[in-house]
Amino acid sequence: MGSFGHRIHRLAGAARNLRTRRTDAARAYWGRPGGADWKGNSHWRESPVPGWAEIWDEIGDVHRSMYERFARCRDGEATDRIVEWGVGGGANAVRFAPLAREFVAVDIAQDSLDETERQVGRVCSTPVRTVLVSLDDQSGHISDLDGNVDLFLCFYVLELVPSEAHALEIVRSAFRMLRPGGAAILQTKYRRSAPKPPPWASFSRDLANSYVVGVDEFWEHLGLTGFDVQYTELVPRNRLDRNYAYYFATKPG
Repeated sequence: MGSFGHRIHRLAGAARNLRTRRTDAARAYWGRPGGADWKGNSHWRESPVPGWAEIWDEIGDVHRSMYERFARCRDGEATDRIVEWGVGGGANAVRFAPLAREFVAVDIAQDSLDETERQVGRVCSTPVRTVLVSLDDQSGHISDLDGNVDLFLCFYVLELVPSEAHALEIVRSAFRMLRPGGAAILQTKYRRSAPKPPPWASFSRDLANSYVVGVDEFWEHLGLTGFDVQYTELVPRNRLDRNYAYYFATKPG
């Protein structure tokens, strides 16, 4: 191997090491639930932030309204089984579970799954199936859902994953689980005034910008996975943060 080949080999090894360190940092952060900072980043209703309960309610309301616009564009959507990947404290679940015959809550923290089940129980009788996954195995034990999901949701999750590979694994899981004709709403941080963080950036200090991606780039990822992207909504700023992109996509068939 020549000097150029050695240099490429070293750079590739350094990149792998950085990804490993960020994944380890993410695993350590999400594996220590309970603190106010952790609950805030997981969007639990319980938070010392003034006015947070109102914002928590608003999160689910806004996303439910987005879904209803999407459904009207397609003359309605079947919602017998809804999956939300990364449920956090259940802000979206309490708005979407009443639409479903079964709501499947997926998260990497058991505490969040328990909290979501509790919050949904406050508002409706829809059964909640909880699925615990990990950063190392995001597929979890959910193969029985493949091809059996009507609506897949993923809000405020993809910007938190430690690498593009983790984000695209979630995209592939969404496509695999949806039935032909099923729909997905996935949200990312888009790259504009929020630049892509360097790979050596601290995971915990720049938590919500871990994966920032161009709209055209993520649209292409969805298409290459097999999705038909129907449209995208951009939210330059809301009360939580800025530069949110929502992708409304369907599985052909």
